[in-house]
Amino acid sequence: MTEIIRINLRTRWEDPVRVIAADERIDTIVGPGDALAFLVTRWRGLKGPSYKIARKSC
Repeated sequence: MTEIIRINLRTRWEDPVRVIAADERIDTIVGPGDALAFLVTRWRGLKGPSYKIARKSC
């Protein structure tokens, strides 16, 4: 059986993460909601195993 884990996408991390996207714009990611949005809308890199793990972790 698949386990469903509920998360709060509005959670904010104590320390934000800054990412430079392919267009050289700096994005500040403050929590899992921002991270997921970045991966879905702005990620232009390979979408291999590491990408899939990152998306699933959000």
